[in-house]
Amino acid sequence: MNNATAIDSALADPACQRLAEWAAIGPVQRAAVESFADRLAQPGPVLWYCITADHLATLCVDEADARRCVEQYDRTYPRHAPHRVAQMAARPHPQR
Repeated sequence: MNNATAIDSALADPACQRLAEWAAIGPVQRAAVESFADRLAQPGPVLWYCITADHLATLCVDEADARRCVEQYDRTYPRHAPHRVAQMAARPHPQR
């Protein structure tokens, strides 16, 4: 992916709306955005979690491990059920 494509891809993301508005102000702001556009366009590592009903998360090895945790935790901790499998990826915050 060339730099111009990376920038356009990153700025098209709804999570980057304020950054896109800032980049449209002028060439200095656009240059600042270009300096880290590659980092915005590349997703971070994908991690699997088992999430409780009260939003506590347990990091798992992979999707299969997360599903095993859900089954086990529903039996072991019924007051915190239902447990869910969730996939999350790290991503730099575009507004900082």
